[in-house]
Amino acid sequence: MTGLDAVFESPISDVARASSDIDCLVIGSGTAGVSTALLLADRGCRVVILEAGPLRLLSHIGNLRLADTTGLASRMSDTVTIPTRWMTPRQAQSDADVPAIPAWIGVGGRTVFWTGTAPRYKSWDFDDWPIAADDMVPYYDQAERLMKVSGNGNEDQPPFYRSVGQKLAIERLTAAGLPARPTPVGIDTHRARRLGAGFDSSASRLLASEHLGKFADGAAVSLVTQAIAVKLQTERDRIGSVVVLDRRSGNTLLLHPRHVVLAAGAVQSARLALASGLDRLSPLVGHYVNDHLFVQSTAEFPTARDDANMNVMVDATPERPFHLQIQGPFKGTWYHQSNSTMWVNCNPDGTHMMMAAFGVGSVEKDNRIVLTGEGSAEYGGMQGFRVIYERTPRDEQRLAAMQATLDEAAIALGSTPGKTQINPPGSALHEIGGLRMADNPAHGVTDPYGRFWRVENLSTADASAFPSQGSANPYLTITAWSLRHADALARSLSKKPSRTAESVST
Repeated sequence: MTGLDAVFESPISDVARASSDIDCLVIGSGTAGVSTALLLADRGCRVVILEAGPLRLLSHIGNLRLADTTGLASRMSDTVTIPTRWMTPRQAQSDADVPAIPAWIGVGGRTVFWTGTAPRYKSWDFDDWPIAADDMVPYYDQAERLMKVSGNGNEDQPPFYRSVGQKLAIERLTAAGLPARPTPVGIDTHRARRLGAGFDSSASRLLASEHLGKFADGAAVSLVTQAIAVKLQTERDRIGSVVVLDRRSGNTLLLHPRHVVLAAGAVQSARLALASGLDRLSPLVGHYVNDHLFVQSTAEFPTARDDANMNVMVDATPERPFHLQIQGPFKGTWYHQSNSTMWVNCNPDGTHMMMAAFGVGSVEKDNRIVLTGEGSAEYGGMQGFRVIYERTPRDEQRLAAMQATLDEAAIALGSTPGKTQINPPGSALHEIGGLRMADNPAHGVTDPYGRFWRVENLSTADASAFPSQGSANPYLTITAWSLRHADALARSLSKKPSRTAESVST
């Protein structure tokens, strides 16, 4: 190892030699994996985080202040993505060539590129869950403290984006029957914020933690990168070992942790469970996959705006189960969705606003992951699957309503509706399901804490457990859910608490 990896990472060979000392192996370093790992370490557990990709960024890319016009942010993002494909049953039968959807690998996963939006799910979003909305409240509180979320109603964390133009936009939208508010984002606005604070990412939280260190030195949390969990090997009703591909050497090793946590994102966590044959124990593995319905558009003003950095949100309601996000202004008329600096550095001389609507899609059993065995061997099966997904007539009706509402919002703002695009399944990058939770093993793969019903020492910390899609961006809810999962897991591992969960953020 050289460079950053030599400082922050532990060699997989060191971990393999003493893997029975691992209380918990966490597969994935996004917010689900890192939030789980740090809370478990705080409770006295020894944790190893296994990440398939490299360590590219120490923080969110928006904190680097890259210029939008150079395209550097998009190119950086492209270096840590692999393609995935969502297709209808008909497309799958004809082996159609469908556009690839990016999946991020690397320390922090998608959290080093996300757009910052961090609202809570609404209470009705939990109607299909085996837990009540109130059960999530204390974990939402913890997650907002960890992520330093501003603009969610906490007086100590006022909205990050505030301007005369934004205030006027909120007034006009509200008067048009679209009650709006400043968008809550994962950026610290507290007066006592530390120097250098910016967009939240799991990478920065992990690297700033006092728990992170070398495995050989007995660290509470160790990070292993460029290492892919290829298969979970079961022994009766337990995971006896994890087959790991070291991408640097091409060698395969076995790890023997006490417990395994899946935190690779909904699709990859469910894919790994399928590749490990866990559908023989739980037939619903890989089913009920879903993503937000996603419509993009632009709004063009007759003259350039003199207010920069507007960021406005129109919340969903039970009657209108989709929310709107309005950001800008920009000089450009469209954007690359992986470029998360696009509106942080937006130019006040622009005439265009970026608009998006995210809607709750139908959750169907037959929307599922299917293994194909394809893909490059260096990715250990991570590319060898398809997501079979078909929208329902209700989804199509909702997409039309989303498109019409975006036009209404543009007109309410005093602008002209511009280009509109209804995006294909998977492109919202808010996927859920595959390891559906339920209050009994007949209706789900995992229990209300993310533990597998039929595998004693396996759980999931990410959105693969979500039985339905919420109406808002899922980052905050995934973080809160992973904290709830880790809180229960720490108790089951019978480790004595050393500090409160909140201290993970320090």
